[in-house]
Amino acid sequence: MASIGTLDTGYYVVRDGIVYADHYGDTLPQLRTENRGLTHAYYLYVSFTETLARHARWPTPWPRNQSSQT
Repeated sequence: MASIGTLDTGYYVVRDGIVYADHYGDTLPQLRTENRGLTHAYYLYVSFTETLARHARWPTPWPRNQSSQT
């Protein structure tokens, strides 16, 4: 994970997104342990219904790539 190398150079790292335990289960605790500075972790649960409502408020709900616009 690039975050570990980035922390080693003294930069701050913000890790954002959907993080699957099956894939990152060992890496994130390692990142937390090896960080020489402060580590903060936050979890935000948003229901699927709320997610759909939030996306519906976007000006363009879903970005489309050129190949899907046929």
